[in-house]
Amino acid sequence: MELGYYSGCQGEYGDIADFVLFNSNISHLIGMGRMGLCLPKGCKQHHLDWFVEGQLKTVNGYLDYLADYYHHPKINSMFVREWSRVGMSLIKSDEYTESWRERTWPGVIPITIIISLIVALAIVSNLIKFYKYKQAWFSRKKDPILNGDRVETDGNMEL
Repeated sequence: MELGYYSGCQGEYGDIADFVLFNSNISHLIGMGRMGLCLPKGCKQHHLDWFVEGQLKTVNGYLDYLADYYHHPKINSMFVREWSRVGMSLIKSDEYTESWRERTWPGVIPITIIISLIVALAIVSNLIKFYKYKQAWFSRKKDPILNGDRVETDGNMEL
């Protein structure tokens, strides 16, 4: 029984538990810890957010409390710095995905319109430039003596 995986949690305890993704990181270290949890269905996303907020206040508050001891070689090391902060999140996959869709849907239409207008402006400006280029190409006069090419002068040249 592997409860850290979505299929194990939902397959074995799907009627009483939900899969929750736990992410954590330390501000100056590269990488992130990720772990799956199987929590009771009664825990909603706002409960998880409240829990995470409390834990982050405690941990980061403790790091602030240690500010006087940051010059100690063991504390000011490669794992903990003066400005270190811990981040974490608990995301209930189904609820979070559904609320994410609801939160982002109002922005889809304006962004689609803006992107369409930018693409249309680029196409129209290129068509205008192409039209002007072709018009200039066909309207230039050909000089039979110079084999069809035209020499541009500023008018001060004497022949």
